[in-house]
This record gives sequence, C-alpha cells and structure tokens, in this order.
Amino acid sequence: MRIAESVSMRRLRSVIALGLLVAPSLAAQTVGGSSIGLRSPIGPGSSVIQILPGEGGVSFQQVAFNYSFGFVAYTDWGQIVVDPEALRRRTGAHSGFINVFDAGGPKWVVENLSVPLVATRPICRYFDLRPRVEGSGEVLSTRLTVLFSVKPLPNASSVLSFPRRLGFQTFAVQQTVHDAEGAFAFDTVDEDPPPDSRFDPADLLGQPPPASNPPDSPTFGARIGVYQLDQPNVDTAKSQCVPMAYANTLQYLEDRYDAPGVSWRLQHEHVPGYGMGVPCTDGGAAFWLPVPTFSLVANIDAHSRRNLVCDCSSGKGTSTNGFFRYVAAYGASSPMVLTHQGGDPVKQVDGVVSIREGVYPTWEWIYDKLERGRGVYMSYCRFDPEGERTGGHAVRIWGAESYNGKRYLLILDDSSQGCGTGGTSSRSIEVADIGAPDGGPPNGKLNINGLLSRELGGVRAIQAFPIVP
Repeated sequence: MRIAESVSMRRLRSVIALGLLVAPSLAAQTVGGSSIGLRSPIGPGSSVIQILPGEGGVSFQQVAFNYSFGFVAYTDWGQIVVDPEALRRRTGAHSGFINVFDAGGPKWVVENLSVPLVATRPICRYFDLRPRVEGSGEVLSTRLTVLFSVKPLPNASSVLSFPRRLGFQTFAVQQTVHDAEGAFAFDTVDEDPPPDSRFDPADLLGQPPPASNPPDSPTFGARIGVYQLDQPNVDTAKSQCVPMAYANTLQYLEDRYDAPGVSWRLQHEHVPGYGMGVPCTDGGAAFWLPVPTFSLVANIDAHSRRNLVCDCSSGKGTSTNGFFRYVAAYGASSPMVLTHQGGDPVKQVDGVVSIREGVYPTWEWIYDKLERGRGVYMSYCRFDPEGERTGGHAVRIWGAESYNGKRYLLILDDSSQGCGTGGTSSRSIEVADIGAPDGGPPNGKLNINGLLSRELGGVRAIQAFPIVP
C-alpha cells in the first residue's frame, strides 16, 4: 500500500540549504505565551516563544518499561511528545526546535529537539523526569519551562537565564508503557540472551538520558540535515521490531521508486501481521505461516522463524536472517543491493549478500546513505552495568541532523508492541562515542543519548534498482 510522497527531494535540499523556513510574523507572534527577542549569539530578530500547558501539541509522559528482564514501573524516564501540526499552528513556523527546562536548578532536560519541515507524526525524545533526585512513585505533574525557537539554542550556560526570566509552568504527566525490543544482535544470532539475574530490573534499565551541562562559551557548528518521509510506520507485533523495521524500510523504497516509467514492486501489502509457528510450542514449530498471507511484515516474520509466535501478542526476538530469506524468495520484482556497517564482513543467506563498509556504524555513513536515497535499517543493544548485553531494538532511520557540534538520528518504531496497541512514533536520538558499556574509554561505537548502556550495533543500507520496462 503506497503513501504519496508529498515533499520532493529537491524541496528538501532547498530547505536544508536555506536552514529554516519561518513565517514572516513569527518574531511578533506571542499567542497565549511569552516571546523573547534574542540578540547575540542567535542573532537580531530571532525569537523564542514560550509554550504553555495545553499549547503547541507538547505533552509529557512517565515511562514504564516491560522488557524481557522484567517490568519496571514509575521510572525516572520521561518522554516528551510533540505534535508537529499543532506546533506549527501555535508558532506559525514550518519547523524549529523545542527546549525544556526543569524547575530545579534549572536543568536543561530536553536540548534542541528538532521538528523538521517534513515531520508528519509525533516526535518523541526520552529525558530525565526527575533530574534532581533518583525518585520512585508516580509523577502526576512537573514544573517546566518549554520554549520553541526557529533556530537551535546555543549550548551555552547563558541559555539557562531564559527559564528564570519566563518562569515555570505546571505540566500534566501521563503514564505510558514501552516494550520495544526484539533485536538482540545485529546479524549474528537468532535467539535472545539468557536472563540476567545479577541485577534488579531497574538496574538493568539504567538511568535516563542526563540533563545537558552547557559550557560558558557556546559551541557552534554548521547546521545540516537530510530527511526522508517519516512514514510508513505500522503497528508492530510483540518482539517483532526486526521484521517490522525492514518492512517499513522496504515500503518506503517502493513508495519512492515504484513510479511511472519504472517499476520497483513488493509482492505483499504493508499491513500488520505476524509469522505464526505451527505448532506454537517452545522450539517445536515445524513451519511458519504468514498471518494474513498478504502482509509484508507477516511474510518477513514467517521467514524469520521466531520462537513461540502464536498471535500478535506473543513471540521472541530474532536477527536479520528472515529479511534475507524473504528477499531471496520474493525480491525479483524489487532488485536491491545491500551494504552495512557493524557485524560480519560479509552477510550471506540463501544467496542474498550484504557487504560491510565499516567495522562500526558512523553518523557520516548513515547521512550519506540517506542523502543518496537508500533505505536505512538500524539495530542497537542494551547493556547491564557490567557491560553484558541484555537485549536490543531495531528501527528504520529516516533522518540525520547535526547542529551545535552534536549529531542526531531520527528513527521510526512502535514503542508499544502487540495487537493494535498503538505507540507508533518518530524518535530523536543523539549519537556520540562516549565510552564502553562497562565504563571503559570510547571504543569507536556510537552511544545513544549520552548513555553507556545504549550502543548502536549495526546499520544496513538498501539501495533500490528500479526496473525499466
């Protein structure tokens, strides 16, 4: 099922070259909130708009996690959710940045969350909901200052004066449960790691992303970004993130390259589904059936041969072998070339080959592949306090950005897996090599959101070759 591409790549390049598109009346617009005219270092005529509770499609959640190692409720992990269309109506700007400051300190808990021009679905980012303490219990509300700016705020300590001048507002906090997992390694294994009984589930979860600690002098850097469409993103069955990340990526490529005069066509529709094991017993399935038979993700899932998949609410995770088997079976009408970073030098399953182009994933490689129109799949790993892998997740990357000397990826996933549970969203993550999961020095691998416990495992680019009749 195709989704029309509403923004051409030429327009995207123009947006990137210009930096931002801004409504002419933005500098004077103060609907329902405050506006500060900023001078240096952002520049004359710039504007920062305060978003008040109930405005701009900005909301906050306290996240509980339901992972294979246990359920962790009322955590310190918060999530900001931004509705791009509501934010545009509130600010009059086509794109911009959201910054959030906690009343204690204040603490800069969400730094420059980008809302690009092409964003159509909610954009999320994790943050520390209780940055002053390591807390427990339910959070019903929190005191914050939420600011919108057309350009990213400089990461300088002087920015902390903004919330002090504007004051803090009380924002409601809703509860949400995330259980997004299923990718336990990039390419090399098909089964989940053994349960880790050395730690409490809360310790295995780890601390939320730390608040920013800006220096006195700002760090500047050229702002660049590349964006594809932030769709499709289909509801994911339990622990089905690997098949779904590949299905989302393949459907994006068909939407883009199956066009008049050429053909790049998938054999199945991109609708929810799962690969059911028959019989559905632990390690006892003799074969797997796609349910429904016409579902793209169900067919990839069936080729993945996941264990204990009885319906959309059951099953364990897997590696990428199912994707390779699916391409071998149905890829004649959608020819492609696969390359990757991370994992083995050569990945080959049923005659389908992927060649490694880097020992570890790099932001530059991802940016280049997105700019060249490739579909990009990514998996990352979670680690315990001793650096042992406890699980992971797989996503499609649809954007890459750099500003203020920091680098970000925009990813699509379903944070609440299962039968019709919703939770599909876009997420912004910062990536940088800050150290090994066991606390060792930087090791060439990209960490996520300033956390040693989250690390990119591998990325794969899919290059479509449309058929000319």
